Amino acid sequence: YMAKFVQQIYQRIKQKVLFPIYSKLNHLPSKALRSRVTKVKLTFIVILLPPLCCLTIFGPDIVRFLYPPEFYDAGWMLQILAAGLIVQISSEIGPFYLAYGNSFLMMQILAIRTVLLLGGMIIGVMIADKVGLIVGIAASNLLLYPFQVWIYRRYSLWIAQLDALGLFGSATIIGAGLWLRNQFP
Repeated sequence: YMAKFVQQIYQRIKQKVLFPIYSKLNHLPSKALRSRVTKVKLTFIVILLPPLCCLTIFGPDIVRFLYPPEFYDAGWMLQILAAGLIVQISSEIGPFYLAYGNSFLMMQILAIRTVLLLGGMIIGVMIADKVGLIVGIAASNLLLYPFQVWIYRRYSLWIAQLDALGLFGSATIIGAGLWLRNQFP
């Protein structure tokens, strides 16, 4: 539920804030839109990735603290799903296509996302049962990334430095956090 909570906040912000912002920016050239996208993406990285890193590092501990023993298995699930959200938030820029009046692109992105999610879940279950299912859900965000890059580059809106900051910065923090957590159990 905790990883879902962060995802719901992200989705709400996209719907309530980014949709209106991008729909009002249709007059801007792509360079000016890129500047706005950079600010929005950096804000998401700074606000949403730290709690997701904490959930990824301390997922089992948080679940053990908040829930009775029959729910302890959810700790590793929380870690994996939070890591998948890190990929999603690090790689997305929101509904920029509205600025160009291209709602068809939204449908294409949603279709690709759905196919990758279902495919990841099915393949995951076939390979590793419930663990594979959870990993497949999280991995779908990573599998979507090349498609996002291809689309964003077409509009000159791919910001590789921010992707790297979100992904590699989070990976470094999580790696260090997991190492420290294991040193001091």
